[in-house]
Amino acid sequence: MTTTQQRPSRAVRANTLGKPISGYTWGADRALAVLRIGFGLMFLEVLIQVAYLDGSAGTWWSDLLLMAGLFGTGMALTLGFAIRLAAAAGSVLCLMMGSLLGPVTLVVLALTYAGDTWGVGRIWARLFVVAQHPILR
Repeated sequence: MTTTQQRPSRAVRANTLGKPISGYTWGADRALAVLRIGFGLMFLEVLIQVAYLDGSAGTWWSDLLLMAGLFGTGMALTLGFAIRLAAAAGSVLCLMMGSLLGPVTLVVLALTYAGDTWGVGRIWARLFVVAQHPILR
């Protein structure tokens, strides 16, 4: 009689870094990291354009909120922390700029732990507050 080995659940299977083993290929995590960094730099570029080239777009408080959103989203995506919050804020900003593909891309980045590759996502995930509240991941 032969015994078959059961495949461990996804929660149990993990590589040596503690990151869940995903179903995508070896280079996909790097491609997602490049996409994440590119989107982060895009938000920072829009911030520079709004702040220095276009001037004021409205009242002082609306300019301040727009610049804070662009800065926070750009830094979070570029460095790889709080990707889920950055995806939510970035989706709203992309929709305000008239982009429909941007929100879809940001949701994909949030769902695939894109901040873990070439970013501080793994370190960020180990913080006590982030571990208690996964939306901060």
